[in-house]
Amino acid sequence: MNVFHSVRSVFFRMLFLLLGLVLLGGCGKEGMPIPRKTQDIFTITSAEASPMGNCLVAKGAVTGAVANLDTVMIEIAPILSYDDCPGCPFVAQEYSEFTASGIDLDRKSGQFMFSFCPSTPAPMYRWRLVGKNVFPGLPNAATTPQVVVMKE
Repeated sequence: MNVFHSVRSVFFRMLFLLLGLVLLGGCGKEGMPIPRKTQDIFTITSAEASPMGNCLVAKGAVTGAVANLDTVMIEIAPILSYDDCPGCPFVAQEYSEFTASGIDLDRKSGQFMFSFCPSTPAPMYRWRLVGKNVFPGLPNAATTPQVVVMKE
């Protein structure tokens, strides 16, 4: 009986030890991992949009690893009046994705420009740009949401 009690005691001690290691393994820094090699990352700067008829002309610059820009996505949400929840978080209702060649990206200066015509007419739009890296494990580069007022 002592041998059985001893084996059972060792088994439970090992079980608790393994559970403890599993629980402690999850502790540490929270959030998405950030790559250590920042030479592969880019950012979108100087982003602005202006009205051209019923369309938007977006332009800006890519800084950092310009060659790693795969696509740029414009995300927009129509604003139908000045009372449309100005403090609410940005939720895109429409988007369009463009390749680096589709935005006339100058690989040397990083400057780009493209036009986009929303399907929902509105007097104003909230918008932002999101750049996707050719390396899927690296984070996207997103601009802060902005508002563009369409000319009447």
